[in-house]
Amino acid sequence: MLNKYLVLPLLLCSNFALANEHSSPEQGFYLGAYIGESSFDVSKSDFEAEQSAKLDKSGTAFKLAAGYQFSKYFAVEFGYADLGEFTLSDSYDVSNSLGDFSGSMNMSGSIEALTVALIGIFPINEQYNLYAKVGVAEWDANFNASAERNHEYSDAQYSYLNGADSYANSVSDSDNDIFYGAGFSYNLSPFLLHAEYEIYDTDGEKTSLLSLGATYHF
Repeated sequence: MLNKYLVLPLLLCSNFALANEHSSPEQGFYLGAYIGESSFDVSKSDFEAEQSAKLDKSGTAFKLAAGYQFSKYFAVEFGYADLGEFTLSDSYDVSNSLGDFSGSMNMSGSIEALTVALIGIFPINEQYNLYAKVGVAEWDANFNASAERNHEYSDAQYSYLNGADSYANSVSDSDNDIFYGAGFSYNLSPFLLHAEYEIYDTDGEKTSLLSLGATYHF
């Protein structure tokens, strides 16, 4: 899912790199964008789903960032993260002496967050940096579920159970929790290219995000 997006930051920044010296930014504002793949901390047992159910715990995610770098070692960053969604689906189709029975179930969950983080930067040289971040995420989680069934009993005494029906529901939750991460950056002044790994804590469940991106430093 992530592979087709890997080259985008490189393509966007390569032309600028040819015309600029590789001096690491030490102070000033910056803007950034990232795209990546999230992994949700969920399992089939969390939803009492059968083992035959299909669970996709990963989703396409993106982030936007705005920050200020106070020195070559320290920055503060504000951000918005859409962590994508996970999906769970299951179905059945049974015919026996009692009749014909079929149905399906679908569920999805998604998380968005507003963040603020302190970033510690560890320069390797003029082109390469390692960094770590820790902060607070104000997250919103949304869950949607739907189900359909169609039952046709052969025995007349159960005919009152015949028919088709459907069900749909959605719930949401929100809170403030810690998030943290680490990354690597490569200087193509005035851009920095980033590879980053983060973990978002949402009521004790952890959603991870592996992303690539670029920041523009003014």
